[in-house]
Order: sequence, then structure tokens, then C-alpha cells
Amino acid sequence: KKNFDTVIHAVAKLGKQGYRNLRYVIVGDGPYEEELKRLAHELDVQDRIQFVGRKSQTELAQYFQAADVSVLVSVEETMGRTYFEAGGCGIPVIGARVGGVPSVIQDGKNGLLVDDPEDVGDLAEKLKELIENPNLRRQMGEEGVRLAQERFSWERVGCEFYAIFETLQKPSIEQ
Repeated sequence: KKNFDTVIHAVAKLGKQGYRNLRYVIVGDGPYEEELKRLAHELDVQDRIQFVGRKSQTELAQYFQAADVSVLVSVEETMGRTYFEAGGCGIPVIGARVGGVPSVIQDGKNGLLVDDPEDVGDLAEKLKELIENPNLRRQMGEEGVRLAQERFSWERVGCEFYAIFETLQKPSIEQ
């Protein structure tokens, strides 16, 4: 579902184009970890793919802050909290145009969208665009922080919860 294999293929493709310093860090764990490690080995990119396991929220923020780009091209996704977390840490995000992802990633503003989450070529091109353009990465990171603060500040979330509770407390017409 998270489509890590497509990203591993994109890393391999970019490596063949000379981008040998590219490193992909996978945070978390799951039933496909061994399969993904085999794929990385088959594609001869095992030295560029790092599996770090589950991390606390604090540690996760540190991983985001150390990254240049966050890539998650899930084949299905609801809202995509991970994209906001990465954006809130000031890095651009790449995701797929599926589910609720386009409501989080504004293509060209705080990140880039691929139309097909399994299109290795398109993903590699999006990665290359961000690798080669540090100013674009910086601008998108700044926009990610702005959007995260605008949409998920404690003040805004609190006001939205208050509005919901206020609506629930109002008597209905039938009462």
C-alpha cells in the first residue's frame, strides 16, 4: 500500500543516471521489510536504502528535519498526515495523486505529485527536479511550514473542536 518498492526502483534509476549520493531512509516497520531489503539488494542499492524501524514522534521529526525531501507514493491514502508532518518540518514532499493527498500536497507549492504511484520514471523525474534545485526545495519547505501552521495550529484545531461541540449542544428543531 505504501509503495516503498517504487521509491527503491526510482533510487536505482537515479543511481544509473549518476545520482549515487541519494539515500532513502524508511522509518517504520512492517511485513514487507525483508522483501524490500531483497529488492534493494537485487537492484544493487542496498547501500543507499536504510531501514531504521519504528521511531517516536520526536525521533520522527528529527528524521524529517535531516531530510531534503520526503517521499511517500502510496497507492491509496486518506488525508495523509505524514505529508503535513514532513511539511511542518520544512521539507518538500512528493506523493501520488490519490485519495486525500492532493488536498495536502499543493503540486508545485509545498511538494510535487505523481499521477501514477507506480510510475518509477515520473517519480525519478520529480526527485531529480528537487535534487537539482535547492531553492525550490527551500521554497516548498517554507510553504509546507506555512500550510501546516495554517491548517493544524492548536488555535485552529481548538476552534474547530469548539464549533463541533457547540453544534452538538444546540437543541434540534424537533426538540
